[in-house]
Amino acid sequence: MQRFVTYMLVWLTVVIAAAFLFNSMLEQGKTAITSVDKRSYARHVALLKAAEAQYREQRYQAALQTLDDGHALFAQAQVPDQLHLAYYLLKGKVHWSLWEYIEADQAWSAATRYARTSKQRQVLTKLTHDSRQVVNDINRERDQREVYLASPHVGPAAALKGKIVLVYIFVVDGGGDGWSVRDRGYVLDNWRAAQAWLQTKAQQYGSETRFSQRVFLIDKNPQVNRMRVGDLNTKFRHADDVVTLVARQLGYPDMLSLSEDIKRQEGADQAMVLLHIARDGRSYASRCMHGCSALGEFVVLFEAPRSKRWQSLQYAQAHESLHLFGADDLYNIRQAKYYDVRDIMNYPSSLLQASTLETLTAWSVGLGIKKPATPFKIKTFH
Repeated sequence: MQRFVTYMLVWLTVVIAAAFLFNSMLEQGKTAITSVDKRSYARHVALLKAAEAQYREQRYQAALQTLDDGHALFAQAQVPDQLHLAYYLLKGKVHWSLWEYIEADQAWSAATRYARTSKQRQVLTKLTHDSRQVVNDINRERDQREVYLASPHVGPAAALKGKIVLVYIFVVDGGGDGWSVRDRGYVLDNWRAAQAWLQTKAQQYGSETRFSQRVFLIDKNPQVNRMRVGDLNTKFRHADDVVTLVARQLGYPDMLSLSEDIKRQEGADQAMVLLHIARDGRSYASRCMHGCSALGEFVVLFEAPRSKRWQSLQYAQAHESLHLFGADDLYNIRQAKYYDVRDIMNYPSSLLQASTLETLTAWSVGLGIKKPATPFKIKTFH
C-alpha cells in the first residue's frame, strides 16, 4: 500500500508538471513562426493536440501511435524548439501512463535538448528523476539471476500453437474466499481477453492457435480446505499436495495424467492447467524442464476476483500461461534491465494490449523462430 501511495504521488506530480509545460509550449510556439511555414506549423500543432486529446480520453496506445507516426514529421521539418519540447514531453507522459517508465525517461531526456529556460529545465529534471526513481523501485529483484531458462517443446503445454485446451480449476483452500457464479464469470471474462492477446501475439509469428476450455470447481474437499496454499513469497507451501488432491478429486492419480487425458479427449495439441485461488498474492508457474514429473506443469494464480486499478488479472493469466509454454521471467535477470522492455515477461504495462511478445519469449514458447542474440546467457531444456 505504501508503494502504491508513493506511485500515486509521483504520478500526480508528473501529470501536473507535464500538463503545465505542454500547454505553455504550444502558446510560446506561436511567437516563433516567423521563419517557419505557417501551414507546416499548423500540422505539427494539430498532431500534438490530437495526441493530447487521445491521452485525455485515456486512449494511451492511440496517442502513442499518433506520436510515433508524427516522428518523421518533426524530424524532417524546421519547427520551433517549443514544439519539439511539447512533442517529447507528451510522449513521455503517454509512456508514463502505460507504465513504460524507461521510455518515459528517454522521451523526457530528449526533451531537455529543447529546453531554453530554467523553469523548463527544472520541470524536466523533476520528471526524469521521478521516472528513474520508479524504474529503480520496480527493479528490486533485477540482480537475482544471470541465466535465462528456456523450455520450448517440453510438457503438456509444449508450444503456443495449434489447438490448446485450458483446464481452469477454481480452488477453495484454507485461506482463499469462495467462488460464486458471478466471480467465476468475471474471471473467465478476463481470461477471454488474455486468450485473445495470446492468439494475436502468436499470429504475429505465423502461428495459428485456437482454444477450448474445461472448467472445474474444487470447493468441498476437506483436506484442501484445511491447507493454505503458499505463494512465491512463502516457498509454495502445500502447493504440490493440493495439486495432487485436486487431480484425485477429479478422478486422476496426478496432475500430469489429468492434463494428458483431457488433451486426448479434446483432440488438442497442448494442455495447460490454471488453478485459481481467490486471494491476492504472487502467482507462479511450475513447468516441465528436463521432463515432467507426476505433478506435470501448472499455474497457481493468486488474484481476488474484483476490479482493480489495472488489468492485473488479465496480465497474470497471460504472463503465467507463457511460462507453461516455455518462457522464463526477464524481470529478475541482471542484464535484461534495458532488454525488450515492453515484453510481458520483463515489465508490466497498465494495459495488457500494450505488452508485447518479443523474439526471445516467442522463441521460448516454440513459435519456430531463430533464437535471438541476448546480453545474458540462455540455458535451454528439451
